[in-house]
Amino acid sequence: PNQFERIYRPAPGGAEADEKEMGYRRVRAWMGSRNDLSTGEPSKDAKPDGYLLRIDGLVLLDDGRRADSKSVYFLSRDRRQEAWTMTMAIRGSGAAKPEVWSELGARSGSSMSVQVNQGGRSSHTLRPSIEGPGYISQLESYLLPQLLIRAGKPGKYAFYAYDQSAESNRLKTVELGRVDDRPGLWRTTTRRVDEQFETADFNEYGRLIRSESSDGLIKRPIEFDRLYRIWESKGLPLD
Repeated sequence: PNQFERIYRPAPGGAEADEKEMGYRRVRAWMGSRNDLSTGEPSKDAKPDGYLLRIDGLVLLDDGRRADSKSVYFLSRDRRQEAWTMTMAIRGSGAAKPEVWSELGARSGSSMSVQVNQGGRSSHTLRPSIEGPGYISQLESYLLPQLLIRAGKPGKYAFYAYDQSAESNRLKTVELGRVDDRPGLWRTTTRRVDEQFETADFNEYGRLIRSESSDGLIKRPIEFDRLYRIWESKGLPLD
């Protein structure tokens, strides 16, 4: 994928002007090298040795602040090596320095370590356990519905993947199938052990059409120019 996604709460009357903007993100994926983690951009000369996924996001918080985030994930071709970097900056409306949180993770085989820095106040290192063959990388966890759709594999799948909020590997399930009365449409439901879930519609090529989370947030692909116009019309931050 290489697309922008608008995140919002729908309005009772369905008017776009009345919908509440909650954030947006940009998703990009490419084949490249582990060195691309440091730049977050595809290398021009390096020989590809794996797959990369980058997600840039902005979320408007209830207290008036905003959270800007950048995540880059790497997975080697043989799936034995995994690494990722994540940075989130919480910004207010004034000139105060943002509160920056970061995470650096790596896995080799069944050995995993995660370094977490919480806004400069504290830092710690985790070593989440990986037991059995049911673990998949974060990159695969994000792309799994699309991969299964492109392979034409309906069904219910369970796996373990690292969960940032829980700081451990947690169980997730993905259930997907074709929508009988909508040719070419696939519907997926992803669930976590804390009962949060997301239902999403994809086309037959695995491209997202629309998703809705258990807390009512809608996510849709959108052209950047249109996203910019919506945020500008509502006086929301554009930098």
